[in-house]
Amino acid sequence: MLALLLPLLASPLIQGDEVPGLVFVPGGSSPLGAEVDATIERIRKKPADANFLAGETPRMMVEVAPFYIGATPVTNEMYLAYVEATGATPPSSWADISKEMRAELILAGKEAEGPAYKFDEAAQDQWWKAHWQDEGITWSVPGDRALEPVVFVTYQDVLDYCRWAGLRLPTEAEWVRAARGDSASDFPWGNEEDNTKAIFDATMPRHLAAKRLPVGSMANASSFGIYDMAGHVFEYTSTKARQLEGYRSFEVEFLNEKGKVESSFVPSPTWDVTMVILKGGSYLNPLMNCRVDARIPFRPDSAAPVLGFRVAASANPYADVAIGRTQGIRSKVFDGYPQDSLAMSESVGLLKREMPDMEVIRAKRKPHEEYPDAPGPPESYAVFGPVTAVTATPATDPFGGDFKRAAVATIERLMIKEATFPVVGALVTTLDLAEPRLAAGAYSLRYMPGMKKRELERIGAWVLGEEAPNPEMEIEKAPPVSLSEIEIAPSNQPILLVVNTDNEVVGQIKVKGNKLFLKKLDAVKHGVVLDPDREAMDISLRLPGKSKKAYELSFTVKPVDSEGQSVANPVFWERGD
Repeated sequence: MLALLLPLLASPLIQGDEVPGLVFVPGGSSPLGAEVDATIERIRKKPADANFLAGETPRMMVEVAPFYIGATPVTNEMYLAYVEATGATPPSSWADISKEMRAELILAGKEAEGPAYKFDEAAQDQWWKAHWQDEGITWSVPGDRALEPVVFVTYQDVLDYCRWAGLRLPTEAEWVRAARGDSASDFPWGNEEDNTKAIFDATMPRHLAAKRLPVGSMANASSFGIYDMAGHVFEYTSTKARQLEGYRSFEVEFLNEKGKVESSFVPSPTWDVTMVILKGGSYLNPLMNCRVDARIPFRPDSAAPVLGFRVAASANPYADVAIGRTQGIRSKVFDGYPQDSLAMSESVGLLKREMPDMEVIRAKRKPHEEYPDAPGPPESYAVFGPVTAVTATPATDPFGGDFKRAAVATIERLMIKEATFPVVGALVTTLDLAEPRLAAGAYSLRYMPGMKKRELERIGAWVLGEEAPNPEMEIEKAPPVSLSEIEIAPSNQPILLVVNTDNEVVGQIKVKGNKLFLKKLDAVKHGVVLDPDREAMDISLRLPGKSKKAYELSFTVKPVDSEGQSVANPVFWERGD
């Protein structure tokens, strides 16, 4: 049987009409941020919001690469699929609380905190975090609330969902482009404050105001066909709460009826990189706070009844798997933070999305109590399932530093002399591997040249066929990771040291070829070949080199399913919807 070549660069593996629930947004330039003069006028109308409003400035143009984004915010039924599959904590808004239980909780709260105590959604959330696993406590998603945006999810909850689904959060710039495209409009539909297009505190008709409703209830799609980007619920982005580029403080003067300055002050926005930016406004906000430019810093360990999220995906879907599974790993594992030390957009691999049966999901819905005639979600709406993937990502600069100044022929000799084995990439798999024998997880790959026995002994390695080294033995040169727990055979062939998230070497992979050498860019393989006969997945990575050339790093892994059977077969990787 012929091997199957699956190159990265042939075309994106997701298309807007191929993965339900995601809408394609073409790359381009969009205005990000608000004009200072317009902001000053808004502050004069609403001084209490001065610091938030000032943080929206200045306006700048940003280039955004093509990407995909959720047609709607993630709904209760979408999040339910994740909770049922993983056992994750259900949001507090799903709690089953009878009238009798509610009365008991209110009484206990008043006794503990005084007569002003209210068992509102925030109090319910605090109680739920402590008691949701107690005996007799249950939860459910009523059919009439299935299409409401999921709320009371923390930033970590959201990242975990995205990791499971092989997706990610949008950046602020992506979110803005999805909402306004090439225009500079205040809202996805234009500049007019239309109270029939957004779910906010004064929606018309009035009985729909200040409530969570089914997604897609309003005719408020952006030019790309993306709904609910003004009002309804705030949405997390992956952008830290930093000031926009070019921010300058400014003074706001307040004028009296005669046009003379009565008072003035300089707003002071909140900048805190431990916080993230929220977009979109909510059902409890005035429409002014639901503009595309509105940006709110928020602590990621918190949750709220007005806060949900929307998923996004890169044009290269393997990048999202790599990003999601390496997030939060200590910098020493990758010789730097993964988002900086790995060329995520250059990831290659295999990926399969499993999509639940929408007919089964639709059958569980019931008309919404406040809006029984809601039009329902758009055709592009879908419920996501888990992702299965094996991906490899090259390092951004594996042979930098001293190696960059060295001739190609001496780089490997330097590695041996200095016992420096650089991170050349990452391997991320949701499947176990039979070769090398590894559990599903995220690993860094360190390049180790072929070495003789005495060279291995010099760095404290456990040489194949010899006794394990004494951990207290003094060694001449200490490598960046301990090599005393895995046997290494003396050889002329280089290997990849497989390093886990605890920075321990847990495996080794033979590298094809006997040494590093540079090739012209167009001659370097970069992609994946499936070979069912060998039950193998052959991976080639293009690593940055010199003089418009690159290094080719090729190796083999053998992924298996939960029964230990090979999945090096194209049939397995067909989408599971």
